[in-house]
Amino acid sequence: MESDCIIEEERRVAGLKQVLRGIGENKIKKIYLATDCDEILENKVMSLVNDNITVVKKYTRKQLGKACGLNVGAAVVGIYE
Repeated sequence: MESDCIIEEERRVAGLKQVLRGIGENKIKKIYLATDCDEILENKVMSLVNDNITVVKKYTRKQLGKACGLNVGAAVVGIYE
C-alpha cells in the first residue's frame, strides 16, 4: 500500500455502523471505501458525506481489513479528526 495507507492513521474505525455514527457526529475526516464493497453500502455512506470528508476508493476489502488488523475484510473504514 502507499504512503496514505490507513495503517499510519491512529484513530480509525472499521464497519458501516461506526463510520455512519462518526459522520453523524462530524468526527470523520477521511473515509476508505473498498473497491469491491456492496453498492448499497457505498450509497449509504456517500449520501452522508460532506465537503469536509475525503473519500478514498482504491483498496479492496481484504486490504482494508488487514490494514486495520482484522482477520476479515472491511468494506468501509473511517479516520477520525
